[in-house]
Amino acid sequence: MSDLSRPRTKLDDVFGPRGEDGAYHVDGDKLAAAARATRTNSPDGGHLRAFVERIERMEEEKRALLDDIKEIYSEAKGAGFDPKVIRKLVSLRRQDEGKRREEAEILDLYLTALGMEPL
Repeated sequence: MSDLSRPRTKLDDVFGPRGEDGAYHVDGDKLAAAARATRTNSPDGGHLRAFVERIERMEEEKRALLDDIKEIYSEAKGAGFDPKVIRKLVSLRRQDEGKRREEAEILDLYLTALGMEPL
């Protein structure tokens, strides 16, 4: 296979063209230089590990918080409250008051259009 029929790769840029046998023929100095260049261009493993570990810790904390919230809903249910309604209350309290009123008015309009009594 000739050099012209082979697609050019990054290795070609580093080592030059392949020999007739299709292999790269380089001396030790070129190989060492290529290894140094690769390490320079590759991500820092320690830095990357720090990011991944921080994300893992946050995911762990998030799971713990979600478990705590689930427990609170269970406590509320045990006290006689409806968890679905509490979830809706939490959602409504997060909304802007104007947006909440607008949605309530639209809901009332739709209920009336369906022949249902508004809330």
